[in-house]
Amino acid sequence: MKFTSSYEPDKFESDIYAAWESSGAFNPLAPESLGGRAGIKNPGASESCYSIVMPPPNANGNLHIGHGLTIALEDSLTRYHRLKGNRTWYIPGADHAGFETWVVYERALEAVGHTRFEYSRDELYAKVWDFVQEQRGNMELQVRALGASCSWDDLTFTLDENVVARVYDTFQKMWNDGMIYRGEKLVNYCPKHQTAFADIEVEHVDEPGHLWDIKYEVVEKTSESSPEHNKENPQVFRDDLKGEQSVAGATRTALRANLSVVEKNMTGFSRARENDSDSSITYDTDSMGEDWICRELNDLQFQIERDMREYRFAEAVEALYSTIWDKYADWFLESQKLFKNLPLLKRTLEDLLIMSHPFMPFVTETIWQALSWTDGMIINQKWRESLKFDPISAENFERLMLTVSEARKVLAGLKDTVKGISVGLLYGDDGLVKENAELIKQLTHVDFIKPTDGTPRGIRLALSGREVYLDVPADIVKTYKDQLTDRILSVGRELDALNARMMNPNYVKKAPQNLVEETKKGIEEKKSLIERLKQELSVIE
Repeated sequence: MKFTSSYEPDKFESDIYAAWESSGAFNPLAPESLGGRAGIKNPGASESCYSIVMPPPNANGNLHIGHGLTIALEDSLTRYHRLKGNRTWYIPGADHAGFETWVVYERALEAVGHTRFEYSRDELYAKVWDFVQEQRGNMELQVRALGASCSWDDLTFTLDENVVARVYDTFQKMWNDGMIYRGEKLVNYCPKHQTAFADIEVEHVDEPGHLWDIKYEVVEKTSESSPEHNKENPQVFRDDLKGEQSVAGATRTALRANLSVVEKNMTGFSRARENDSDSSITYDTDSMGEDWICRELNDLQFQIERDMREYRFAEAVEALYSTIWDKYADWFLESQKLFKNLPLLKRTLEDLLIMSHPFMPFVTETIWQALSWTDGMIINQKWRESLKFDPISAENFERLMLTVSEARKVLAGLKDTVKGISVGLLYGDDGLVKENAELIKQLTHVDFIKPTDGTPRGIRLALSGREVYLDVPADIVKTYKDQLTDRILSVGRELDALNARMMNPNYVKKAPQNLVEETKKGIEEKKSLIERLKQELSVIE
């Protein structure tokens, strides 16, 4: 496989998934020496196992965005634990979907001019069973397309005999233990489908109707009372059990009548919504940037491990994104254009791919297969151990980054002014800049770096404890000072507007709390920016 100019899923993903599945990478195989086999845990080795049962999607239809989210999260956990050395068992399933399947199947029958009432119970059950088995294949293909690394040999259908038997046994036990009971309740009953619907399966529609009041009298028991005494009054409700009349009897009768009326009307109000290596590796780093990236990748690995333990998937992905783009690409790869430490470049790229694999399985496998030095598949790799690094060297690179960042910022503000002009950096008594001049030149893209020789000039960078200047002509220095002054005034006006908003009691009391907090945050950011701009202006002056 070779690198392409763009990633096109259709060109890679079906072949990659087929390779994963055929290799047995999804199966929870246990070493035979420990008496294990697919689907069976090793005796006494439960700490090395990790399993998830997939909430079974409906067998009769297509997956929706909810399935996409759930399967993505579960597969991320499964792949992460597989990389960590656990024997993973992600068990897929299919739900018979009960009533929903009947609705779908009845539509299919009606489309060809038939109804379910033309068949006996056994005939209809057999036809629906065949229908579900046909539809289930579509759902399983969609689960594969999502990249779910589940053990297909262990696919479970909710009407499999062992599942049905376990459900019956469980309900029987719960009944015997007094954990469930049968009782009466209002339900959403559909006269067409002749079954009850859950609340989320119906649409509630208001229709004109009647609220019936039932008037009844309670007849005090007397010696002369008899069932015949109130034959003339049809609104009197009596409990004639054994000829006795009572308040309790009348109340029960009234409640039953009201319940009957409500159930009858509710039927009209509710209708169906048819709707690498296990040992630590030390690299002889020849630049501070290499120690720094090793430290950053170790920190990233620690954060991902913590986030996955706490199911903080978004934080893990954000940390990956920030490290890859803001650290690895922006700083390390740029520095390696100068140093070219090939072994470390290979190792760090592999580490990032492995750490990214749980969240981007297809993309990482595609890149892994395109690399000239890797073997096997990334799905079968192991989570790497920490890289060795010099913490002092790494911290020095962090200090150097501040110098580079400040130079980049000032250069960005002068990009139109310095076109066609040779621009460099001058430094005073600064060992860090002197010893790393070539690296700084590479990272800032200036034309030269040299000492001030006692005659500093240009724009001094706003760096604490450092004497570094951007060597530009005096007129450009003046232009830049004017730009800074204008910027300070502009941000000041923005700050005044935010402060005025917060001084308005109606705004503080009536505006949404998140908007008020956003305004407070904006005030602090404007204050911080003004202070930084004033500091930058002061060092130039």
